[in-house]
Amino acid sequence: MQALRQTVEDWRERRRPQGGLSSIEHRGHFGELIVLKYLINAHGNDALNHWDGPEGVLHYFTSNSSILEVKTTITLPAMVHISDVNQLAPVHGRIFSLVVLELSMGEDNSLPQLIEEIRRSLHGEKRALFEEKIANVGYNDEHSHNYFHRYDIEKTGFIGIDEETPTFP
Repeated sequence: MQALRQTVEDWRERRRPQGGLSSIEHRGHFGELIVLKYLINAHGNDALNHWDGPEGVLHYFTSNSSILEVKTTITLPAMVHISDVNQLAPVHGRIFSLVVLELSMGEDNSLPQLIEEIRRSLHGEKRALFEEKIANVGYNDEHSHNYFHRYDIEKTGFIGIDEETPTFP
């Protein structure tokens, strides 16, 4: 089983563009950043402190009282990839929501545009923290020409996750 995992990981690395994110990472980070932008607009710059995805943890956004897991797809009907079954395990004492962003190829935003919008809304220490976090996910402005896809958000779904949520055995 370990050999199969390593082969899949090697294949993924070969598909990664030279000097940048793979198309799956690109789309996934785009979804995370759409949610981050919304949270900053709704709750202020401190929302950045709750974006944990760049640290490689189980959930993308966490606070003492809530968890947001973000999945982004361009397939219709929507299908998402769950990399770890624990990503959707209920967490006692916290409100847990799965956010599913359905995108289409369109005219609205590109990843570099979205990053620039968020940068303009941040200053000082928060701006520096944002730069550190996007670097942690592998984004570098030097590779922005690789991220020419533009997306329209077709639909945003919110699914509450709790002990009653159906799961696969």
